[in-house]
Amino acid sequence: MNKKAVTLAIAAALVAPISSVYADVKLSGAVQAEMGAATIGQVNGEEADTIRVSKDGSGALLNGGANKVRIDVDEKLGEGLTAYGRYQFTFNTATNSGSSLTGQEAWVGLKTESFFVRFGSLEGAYKSSKGLVDPFAGTTIQARGTAGGMSGSGRLDVSVTPNENGKFVMTDRNTGETYRADVKTVSAKTNHQGLAHSGEVQNALELGTKFDGFSASFQGVFDETDNLEGGGIIELKYAGPNFTVFAAGSYMDFGDATSTVTNTLSGDDDEDNKGSNWKVGGQFQMAGVTLGLQYEDAELGAFDPNPDGGRYILGSVDYKLNNVAVGGWVAQYLSDIDDASRWIIDAEAVDEDALNWAVGFKYFFSKRTMFYGGYLQTDSDNDYRDQQAYGVGVLHSF
Repeated sequence: MNKKAVTLAIAAALVAPISSVYADVKLSGAVQAEMGAATIGQVNGEEADTIRVSKDGSGALLNGGANKVRIDVDEKLGEGLTAYGRYQFTFNTATNSGSSLTGQEAWVGLKTESFFVRFGSLEGAYKSSKGLVDPFAGTTIQARGTAGGMSGSGRLDVSVTPNENGKFVMTDRNTGETYRADVKTVSAKTNHQGLAHSGEVQNALELGTKFDGFSASFQGVFDETDNLEGGGIIELKYAGPNFTVFAAGSYMDFGDATSTVTNTLSGDDDEDNKGSNWKVGGQFQMAGVTLGLQYEDAELGAFDPNPDGGRYILGSVDYKLNNVAVGGWVAQYLSDIDDASRWIIDAEAVDEDALNWAVGFKYFFSKRTMFYGGYLQTDSDNDYRDQQAYGVGVLHSF
């Protein structure tokens, strides 16, 4: 017994200084997997086939999902000051690809009760409020990145190249299929730098404050070594007892960082590599019903390679009773293309306006585990952007 007591005493003496030296570390994240089917646009002038899909992008079949592992650290420095940091990476459940610790967020900072400063790769303040108005954020039927929902990465992963006749051909990078479209001018702004509802803001400094339900943050991008000329994001938010309202705006001068496609027919080159987004919206909750509304004017991250952007008007409803929730959203996309002849399909000029909607359900086994499913549809004036998709999945957070 004496030997055991001595052993325990030595162990306690060793652990005590270690625990006082190192910061608190918290591990959290989510694991999500989906399966479903999608029909996207036209291929070679014909309506695309419906394809069963299980290979997800970070947990969702379209537009990326919720799969992530997050490590948070913090240490109280005294006088109300805390040092803190985060590292977060994503992975895919279907193929277990993307699990090489490639990060999304990676930053370090200092904070008090009412002020904070952070530097590194940050979640864009512009996209941080998307879950307030989208009841299916992070799933295939989310509004982010779809043709009539809200700005984000392009729904179709396509490359745009001129062929031997001087016309433009759009090729799906995943399948190699060619989309029948003579696109006369297009700007390939694929690097959104977190200024829309996708991606992270890299090499950014963030300053923020919060008090009495009000919060404000500014993220600035100042680095010019990658040919970016600079930019930034600002977000204002107020959260009351049963409602939240927000406003956000972003601006970026890409300089030479993003490529442009020259119109080989006229020699016209879209040299405008600057863009800005802004949005206002809010959420209201009462008796199990959550309502969301958002208006967005976006030049960055407009669906697919529309060089002029457009406006998104989105409304959503989510009703929860006990362990079951049902809801949906509807959104109208109004294109800002200044010359309809810039987009030619079958020798006819087309507009880009689109109506997008989704309906679905969620069943909560617990606060951390749910089963969900739903259907999404996009109807565009430009038929090759049309989309139908449905999916079911399981999400577990930890």
